[in-house]
Amino acid sequence: MPNGKIWTQRDRYNNEIYLTHERWNHITDSENHPELASYQDHARETIRNGRRQQHPLIANAYKYYHEFDNLPDGMNHVVVVVIFNWRIGAAGQTQRENFIVTAYFQFFWENKLMNEIKYNYDREADVLYIGFARSEQVVSVELSDNLILRLDLRKENGGNPRAIGMTILFPAKLLELGHSPLTLKFERLRKQSVEVQNAVWEVLSQPPVSEILSAQLTFTPAAPTLPELVAA
Repeated sequence: MPNGKIWTQRDRYNNEIYLTHERWNHITDSENHPELASYQDHARETIRNGRRQQHPLIANAYKYYHEFDNLPDGMNHVVVVVIFNWRIGAAGQTQRENFIVTAYFQFFWENKLMNEIKYNYDREADVLYIGFARSEQVVSVELSDNLILRLDLRKENGGNPRAIGMTILFPAKLLELGHSPLTLKFERLRKQSVEVQNAVWEVLSQPPVSEILSAQLTFTPAAPTLPELVAA
């Protein structure tokens, strides 16, 4: 990373993390996150006292989260992304090189959700398992060829359906091929019961699923059925 550190801050795990002028100028550029320009102290406090979450696929990347009550536009968290690296010093010794790469505002409905999400990546099989909760009454729904949503319809107690987890098949391979592993194909829901369809729509629009997926809907009319040809 370029020289010109603005500050270096230890996190709650005693790791030294620094922010450079180059990175802060990039973060607050008019095409990136200019809304953060007056919130550098918030970013530093996020590093100092925020909780962190390791990226499920990039082992040396962490997101730091901190809640604030004075953010703009209804936001309630600052998120700071940090890369943890090593470098070889002038005397040949190894040194930690932990630096901020970006930051942004985020709104979370329930603060506890980020701590409850569990990621388990099977590198050998290239399968990512994401867990939100536990249940013995699980229904699996395919949202695409590689994305499976696991639900509890809560039929037993008449409660609202909830997301139990997600399974993403071959995420690394899809990214390598230039495809998003989170692309949804809602036409698959036509094969499900109305109850399951309604449950899927409900959990997709709420945390914790909405913290991971951003659904964009496109509606196209179904092709009319062609009349059957009858031989003369």
